Amino acid sequence: MSSVSRFVRGFLYAGRGVARTLKTERNMRVHFTAALFVLAYNAVVRPRAALVALDIFACAVVIAAELVNTAVEAATDLATDGQRAYPAEVAKDAAAGAVLVVAAGAVGIALYVGTATWPWRMRVFSVDHFSGLVITLVAFLLWLWCVVGALAMSRGGQAPA
Repeated sequence: MSSVSRFVRGFLYAGRGVARTLKTERNMRVHFTAALFVLAYNAVVRPRAALVALDIFACAVVIAAELVNTAVEAATDLATDGQRAYPAEVAKDAAAGAVLVVAAGAVGIALYVGTATWPWRMRVFSVDHFSGLVITLVAFLLWLWCVVGALAMSRGGQAPA
């Protein structure tokens, strides 16, 4: 197998991990829904590109933290055979706490972006802040790819390649 195909295969595994977590974890679905609202806000209001990037970064960090939390929970369950042990509970609680802290920070960023762009004007058909719209659309396509992968997996298929 060539190094390029191994490299591409790594992306496929990563996408499958996101899709699987989206399919099985309720909190991941909540985070993805919140990210969709953030993307919709950015597409309609069209803040400056820096604010859009800040919003998308905050969403990405929350989703990444949820992925790490899911991995910690799965590894802990595997290591303890599902038995309740104090160290395992500490690991799970700490990972969940990290997600909570990051999510709270993301809410703070969303509040900042929302107030920094006040008064809100719909710029759906405007060329104002076009680069912010492009960033938003790229992020939306990545979001959609993950959702489609999760839906495909829930129907017994594989995550998209």
